[in-house]
Amino acid sequence: MKALVGVLLLSAGFVAPAAAQTPRWEFGVGALLTDREAAGTTSATLLSPGGDTLTLFRTTNRVTSGLGVESQLSWRLRERLRAEVAFGWVRADLESRISSDFEGVPNVSLTQGVQQFRGELAVAYRLLQRGRLSAFVRGAAGGFREITTDKVLVGNGTSASLGGVAHVRVRQAPSGLFGRMALRLEARVVVRKGGIKFGDDGARVSPTLVAGVVIGR
Repeated sequence: MKALVGVLLLSAGFVAPAAAQTPRWEFGVGALLTDREAAGTTSATLLSPGGDTLTLFRTTNRVTSGLGVESQLSWRLRERLRAEVAFGWVRADLESRISSDFEGVPNVSLTQGVQQFRGELAVAYRLLQRGRLSAFVRGAAGGFREITTDKVLVGNGTSASLGGVAHVRVRQAPSGLFGRMALRLEARVVVRKGGIKFGDDGARVSPTLVAGVVIGR
């Protein structure tokens, strides 16, 4: 990923500066890569006749790294300010690690496929435009729904994110539906609350990368 960022920046830097172009609207689609997230820790316990608590086993849960797709539709509010609606889908695994078994059974991990459906409303402010390169800071809030592949577990939640976006323009025409085309690379930190979780109800934090193409007029 570092190499990709370097190629994009170098390609922008070796092109002569052009006049600023601020499209009225943009539509984008790209690959979405998410990092793993903690999904809570629980313990199975029994209460002994003497009033003491006996732990039978402990489970540590997480959602593994996932790969999916995201689409965005944005429109200009001001010269530097844009609003954006984004929808995404990610396929990952829900992993549960069972440990500290009372009878000494070795630790074991179980996995179950999970799908995440995401939607959010964002605002992006352009910090820089130099030649073919445009750089934005982006903040968003929205919701998500998680469903295991066997449809036994379902969870809804809310999310917020903050990150940076780089556009590298590859085409600029005076007319036509595909008048402007750019590569989009985004890195964001996402904080989620809710979804499929076990035990404690802490926030789930993970970095996310998006790489794709944007067209607009």
